[in-house]
Amino acid sequence: MTPIHVAIDAHMIGQRETGGEWYMFGLITGLTRVDTENRYTLLVTDPAPLQSRLSLPPNFELQVVRPAENIPRVAWAIPRTCHRIGAQVLHVSYTAPPICPCPTVVTVHDIAYELFPQFFSPRDRWLLSATVPLSSRLAARVIAVSEWTKRDLIRWYHISEEKIRVVYEAADDRFLVDIPEEKVTEVRKRYAEGRRYVLAVGDIQPRKNLGRLVEAFGMLVAKAAIEEDVILIIAGQSQWQGAQVARRVEEQGLAQRVRFPGYVSDEDLPALYRGAEVFVYPSVYEGFGLPPLEAMTCGTPVICSSASSLPEVVGEAAMLFDPYDVSALAQALRDLLCDEAKRQELVLAGLVRAAQFSWEKAARETVAVYQEAVGV
Repeated sequence: MTPIHVAIDAHMIGQRETGGEWYMFGLITGLTRVDTENRYTLLVTDPAPLQSRLSLPPNFELQVVRPAENIPRVAWAIPRTCHRIGAQVLHVSYTAPPICPCPTVVTVHDIAYELFPQFFSPRDRWLLSATVPLSSRLAARVIAVSEWTKRDLIRWYHISEEKIRVVYEAADDRFLVDIPEEKVTEVRKRYAEGRRYVLAVGDIQPRKNLGRLVEAFGMLVAKAAIEEDVILIIAGQSQWQGAQVARRVEEQGLAQRVRFPGYVSDEDLPALYRGAEVFVYPSVYEGFGLPPLEAMTCGTPVICSSASSLPEVVGEAAMLFDPYDVSALAQALRDLLCDEAKRQELVLAGLVRAAQFSWEKAARETVAVYQEAVGV
């Protein structure tokens, strides 16, 4: 097979863009391990975050693209750079240049902005609704991160099924290593004052459905259905309308039982997962949903929403519930917190399920998509 030159928009690495950032970092990590033949140019606005986290092999190089602002960078700077370096295919997430000197591959994680427009700022909603359909239609290939997202793209944007490829994500390497018990104890002391805790991880925004999690937890506290030493930790950056969750905590009188640590460092997050009694992911919509897989990889039992792609990701290795049914979530929490045997059953099932996903596998499948796009 003739080697090809791939340009990848990696600007989000180091920007704390959570799912999008970890997708791109995981993919690049996988590519460095499985592909020594093709040439890769990683387009960044700041090379330091990627350089500090990953040692690149000889067939990979970094290229700084300016300006950093999204619209001029995507519309003008990236196409110009692709032309100058002779890239044969460009890989981006969501939004591609409207005019590009080479074929494009566009990864779409989800189209939540179409299905739940009330959960997005007007600016973000307008930009995504305007650019993603066009980028997907112009692309040589579209990568969907789940069968669910593939169906959404076909139904909403009428993208040809023949040019969509499903490539699953995976948990990052940092969740695969053994976590010393001393680290788990230290993190529990720092984040939970040494108490037992239920954990939720993700951006704090309406789509994540964290308000209903607070309500369910509050129901159990009000009924004394869980022990007094159990608290709820909601870890993540507050995004659009994120303050509503904190207000719900105040309204429920749960200020002493709920913690908001904000963005958790890469060093602490695996131990925070590992120390949780239960991990809960109540989201009403996900294109993939990495946190449940990360929790499983760390050996934590998972309670997960039955919405969108999540059953596709977790399989039978999590306890599922209707994300709009607060009572069902409260019951699932109570049942799992009180049943050590069930927790251990889910821990084992989760480890098996998470092992079915890897970035090396995703990288191989993505290389095949690049080759299709170029026609080699």
